[in-house]
Amino acid sequence: ECYSSGLLAAQTERFLEVHQDEPFALWLSFPDPHEPWEAPREYYDQFTPDKIDMPPWRDGEFTDGTTPERNRVLYEMMGMEEDTEEDIQGVMAAYYGATRFLDDSIGKVLDALERLDLRKNTIVVFCSDHGDMMGEHRMQCKGGVFYDCLTRVPLIVSWPGQISEGIVDESMVNLIDVVPTLRELQGLDVSRSMHGQGLPSVTDAAPRDAAFSEYGA
Repeated sequence: ECYSSGLLAAQTERFLEVHQDEPFALWLSFPDPHEPWEAPREYYDQFTPDKIDMPPWRDGEFTDGTTPERNRVLYEMMGMEEDTEEDIQGVMAAYYGATRFLDDSIGKVLDALERLDLRKNTIVVFCSDHGDMMGEHRMQCKGGVFYDCLTRVPLIVSWPGQISEGIVDESMVNLIDVVPTLRELQGLDVSRSMHGQGLPSVTDAAPRDAAFSEYGA
């Protein structure tokens, strides 16, 4: 209850109890899963080596001359080439354990919304600010590159009775689309200064097959 995701979930439950009769907007930012890779023992122990599939690694990915310099430098910083498979599986077990802990903590928040009869009148958005390589490309952590494992993040929008359930939209979107979407769902104007736009399937916006991303350093 006093560790990271569990602590934040408990604080959120108290917030909802206090403000259940008022309009509210709550941004709940869980740090996990994040380095340093650690998780409560009961969650870590759920992911023994026999339950962890190592990601495929391409031989010569960073030595065959086809990889951009930025990616090669990141590999020199984050690479797991010299780590044993046992050590890598241990890191992955902590990551997966933290993810399962996060999932359970979010479940407590959703249960509180149901218990307080707020769920049907609350828009819930779940997303991540970035991904993690966690073994892919023989690396862990993140960096200024555009591998799918870093840029393709969860994005779920839920509003019972107002947004269709169980739909998976394959559109390419950005997180800057979240706020315009929330405003549109509430019938509020979307400022022309906002770069984002409504999310397809959630709003009347058309599907999109491209998104723009950049990294500067």
